[in-house]
Amino acid sequence: MQEPSRNEDAEHHEASMEGEEAIQTGQGSVQPSVVSSQSTQARPAQATSGAPSFMQRLKIFTKECVRVFKITKKPDKQEFMMVSKIAGVGILIIGAIGFIVHLLQQLLKA
Repeated sequence: MQEPSRNEDAEHHEASMEGEEAIQTGQGSVQPSVVSSQSTQARPAQATSGAPSFMQRLKIFTKECVRVFKITKKPDKQEFMMVSKIAGVGILIIGAIGFIVHLLQQLLKA
């Protein structure tokens, strides 16, 4: 028996998620899914204005939040320190640029 290809697995997984906006790959990354014309036809008709109601938007937002919380993980100490250092360096660079601009502005006024 032949094993299904990666593409077929992704399509099957995508179809089983019933309209989810993204799928999770084996490496934990998220890739946008492709919505087929069949899934858009199967959805119930929306209000005549074409925009989803507040309750529909709230339901979609809640589902997206739950999906994000399911795929996130708490960083370990090493990863947290690395992200903190990178953020700190970024803040210092932005502050230095602001200081240089302010200094040049003061020198050009004089």
